[in-house]
Amino acid sequence: MADISDTAPLIEAELQLGVAPAALRRLLRLPLLRKLKTGPARTRELNATYFDTEDHQFGRHGMALRVRRSGGLAVQTLKAAHSGEAGFGRLEWESPTTGDVPDLTRLADLDRLPWLEELDLAAPLEAVFTTTIRRTTWPLRLADGSVVELAADQGEIACEAGSEPVSEVELELKSGDPVALFALALSLHREIPVRLLPRSKSERGYALLRDAPPSPQRAKPVALTSDMDAAVAFKAIARNCLRQWDANEDVALAGEDAEGVHQMRVALRRLRSAFGVFREVLPPGADALNGELRWLAGELGAARDWDVFMGEVLAPITQRMSGESSLRRFAQIVAALRTDGHARAREAILSSRATALKLELGRWLLAPWPDDAPPVGPFADAALARRARKLRRLGRGHAALPPEHLHDLRLRAKRLRYAAEFFRALYRKGRVRRHVRALVAVQDVLGAINDGEVGARLLDAVAQQAGPQADQAWFNRARALIHGWYAAGTQAQLRHLPVAWAALAGQRRFWHKPPEDAEPDKD
Repeated sequence: MADISDTAPLIEAELQLGVAPAALRRLLRLPLLRKLKTGPARTRELNATYFDTEDHQFGRHGMALRVRRSGGLAVQTLKAAHSGEAGFGRLEWESPTTGDVPDLTRLADLDRLPWLEELDLAAPLEAVFTTTIRRTTWPLRLADGSVVELAADQGEIACEAGSEPVSEVELELKSGDPVALFALALSLHREIPVRLLPRSKSERGYALLRDAPPSPQRAKPVALTSDMDAAVAFKAIARNCLRQWDANEDVALAGEDAEGVHQMRVALRRLRSAFGVFREVLPPGADALNGELRWLAGELGAARDWDVFMGEVLAPITQRMSGESSLRRFAQIVAALRTDGHARAREAILSSRATALKLELGRWLLAPWPDDAPPVGPFADAALARRARKLRRLGRGHAALPPEHLHDLRLRAKRLRYAAEFFRALYRKGRVRRHVRALVAVQDVLGAINDGEVGARLLDAVAQQAGPQADQAWFNRARALIHGWYAAGTQAQLRHLPVAWAALAGQRRFWHKPPEDAEPDKD
């Protein structure tokens, strides 16, 4: 029996695809898979118990620790958080065991984990949730020679708080090119509707354990280093954006927390901004992918607009004028539009087109890229300088800018902010933080002014939804009250804009001065 202390961790590269039970049965009969299989299918029952400490130190670090039993055999496994080129590879330690509880003292090479000093190997372990899976596996050999194990899983994840059904396909790369794994997933997706699952079984188990809806996640810092070239830096930023997208997808689908859709849109906008920053070093395919990101962000736009309208406009007005019945009737119409907006967002997130986008992004990030990208440091200096120059040039006359140019100014501030956040690890933290804070202040003021422009469009949409009611006195009164709220807010923000702009204009650059002949920005 192998000892885990003598076994180096493996890099597990796999994709998890959600499939409806009926579609799962059809998938296993696809001629494509029958052509690729190199052996008979094997079906077995897998019963796994996941363990953690009382304070869930493994779950908090994105790890999974389990003992899985099949027949008379038991295996203990520790999986690290997702990492790797497309965010799907992860370190895995595995060995046979005879005990019911994992033996952490037998783990080797934990120095590969950046948070090793936080891990208490002596802490008692307890069972936290279980999985009961009926798994059918097929060995496949792809056209390029890559070996893949396809596993069709049906069963459930369960803990004291409840259970969740499992119906999915795992594609695990045993040897060969990870690009081929995404290509296979895309081929399956053309035959059978699948969804690239944003959370693993263990992550879903921890969500059940918390017995609470998923919570929205903001962007995490990007881990860039000065020895990277610009292409490697882009991939690190893209993976960071994809992780934020994944972390908020289920929150957006639930529709209970307005931040879910918002943070998912932020992830998409950040990723689109990265495409703009790095355009000159990206290989073919970037424009098409960026176009699809624009489509998906657009499909989430209505849900976000109505969330803001209800939460930041209608709610405070109604609270201040609690006796105004016209506002309550108006809110009922808006609630229906918000419901429609979230339905549109859910349809887009679950669509075949969104799944194809994620898979195409994964394949594109893993495919070979030219190795002539410049060092990230000088590249970042030039990119930040160009964006700052464009922003300051337009912003000098901000007091006289019409609404459409104020909107453009807001977008330029956002682009510079995203670029500053992407590259902040390369510069002095304090100076970056102050600059970003000033950018956020300008962006917030301009965003509030833009909300007034968006609000006019939303009020027209409410009138159209109201039909004949839009001609009644109560509706016109509510509309006038909301219009006045927007007008007052816009005037207040216009008074704040010179102060916010002056604070930004007074910031010293935190990047190094690029050469005078730096290539002009094209976005």
